[in-house]
Amino acid sequence: MLKIVVNEFGPPETLEVVEADAPEPADAHVVIRAEAIGVNFADVWTRLGAGGEPPVTPGIEVAGTVDASGSDRFAPGDRVVGTPFYTRGAYAQLVSVPEELVFPVPEDVDFTLAAA
Repeated sequence: MLKIVVNEFGPPETLEVVEADAPEPADAHVVIRAEAIGVNFADVWTRLGAGGEPPVTPGIEVAGTVDASGSDRFAPGDRVVGTPFYTRGAYAQLVSVPEELVFPVPEDVDFTLAAA
């Protein structure tokens, strides 16, 4: 899978697309196949060095379908939105999110709207 990584803090040019292993569904986590992500000022702060050491993948909002699940609440194929506030990582094709931060998305709600 592809994801965006910040290997050194700085300007937008520090964002790098890399190939990475797909995350495994840990207990009480959901792996979401991203259809849309939120892009906001928190991601700028991450790129500039707030909250952790590189490498880091920005992103705290992701909407899509469950790819794999270590949760009793969600199954593969479910439409969901996740907010990996503490772990970040939404700038990726597959994102692992704790189940308590994952919510169903109704069929009539577009993923772009859900991620916002």
